[in-house]
Amino acid sequence: MSIFRRRPLATAASSDESATPADRLQAEISALEGDMNESIQVLADVQARVAAAEVRAMEAIRAGDDRAARASLVAMQADAERAALIAADLKVLRAILDECREFAKAANASASRPEL
Repeated sequence: MSIFRRRPLATAASSDESATPADRLQAEISALEGDMNESIQVLADVQARVAAAEVRAMEAIRAGDDRAARASLVAMQADAERAALIAADLKVLRAILDECREFAKAANASASRPEL
């Protein structure tokens, strides 16, 4: 999983000519939140596979099966590396979302101020 989106940035709100920039920003924030939730679920799944591979490796070691232990440890390492990449992507997604929300908040505050 990567922060590079699988779908284009254009959303239903952004393709609508009457949508305001604030509406388009909110639509993108919602899309990013969806991507983040999906990444969180994928991370949980990968972490579960890491734990299961570790259990299999320990059982193989206890049984004296070096080949099975090695295969489990290799699988565990690959999944652990993938989990680290997903966690890094999530960190970036959270930072992007924080920036978007802060920008939207500032834009709403300036739009609600009366002009002199």
